[in-house]
Amino acid sequence: MFSVVISSCLGSVFAQNEGEEPAKTSLYLELGGAAGIWSFNYDRTLWDISKSFKLNGRAGLGLLSEFNGAGFPDVLIPVSGAMLYGKDKHRIELGGGITYFNWTMRDPESSSGFSRKPELLKHLILGYRFQKMDGGLMFRIIYSPIISNESNENFGHWMGVSIGKTIKRKTKSKPSI
Repeated sequence: MFSVVISSCLGSVFAQNEGEEPAKTSLYLELGGAAGIWSFNYDRTLWDISKSFKLNGRAGLGLLSEFNGAGFPDVLIPVSGAMLYGKDKHRIELGGGITYFNWTMRDPESSSGFSRKPELLKHLILGYRFQKMDGGLMFRIIYSPIISNESNENFGHWMGVSIGKTIKRKTKSKPSI
């Protein structure tokens, strides 16, 4: 009896077919959001807590040029974590993180007339995400306020719209027992 139970459990574990694992990686372009004007982002499910809850991590890169003659664009690197709640392809996204912001400012004491200043900005995420479990189109719309300690306005209201693709990694078929 014990061997029958063990065999059936192992059989269900090893009988996974190709493509049964949900897609976990997304690549998307975000307009607005944590990196200001635009950013290209990599997003990954780090932990499937349950069917309704997932923990995602994200990193991105945005460049901004004000055409002020400095020659180098401002660099924005958002890094954040978010909890996704919902079933199937519709989810609520709640999270937060930091954005590394390295920007150019006028500096009369510099030989070029410009200098760079790094700053860490905090951001929050509250939004809706459309993402199919088996990969394909990914869309999100978020409210993402930016919190700065160094500027006169410590709280900036930002919205973001993202569109991209969720990539499904193909798993190899395992022999059933």
